[in-house]
Amino acid sequence: IWRDDDRVGANDNWSEGADSLSTADAAIAAGAFDLASGSADAGLVFQAAPGSYTVHVTAAAGSIGGEVLLEIYHLER
Repeated sequence: IWRDDDRVGANDNWSEGADSLSTADAAIAAGAFDLASGSADAGLVFQAAPGSYTVHVTAAAGSIGGEVLLEIYHLER
C-alpha cells in the first residue's frame, strides 16, 4: 500500500507476519470472513491518515495470476 511515494505497508501470507494476531483480531472486529492460519491470503492492518492510497497487487512467483478481492474496513480504535 502506497501513499504518494511512501510505502505504508505490505503483506503476503498474513499469518506469517509480525502482526498476525492484530490482523486476525481486526478481521473479527470488522465482521470480515475468517483468515485461515497458514493460508496464502494477504492481510494488513495500518493506521491511515486522510488521503489517497494505491494498492499494488502482484501474482505469486510462478503463477499466472488471477482475480483479486480487495476489502477495506475502517475500525475505531
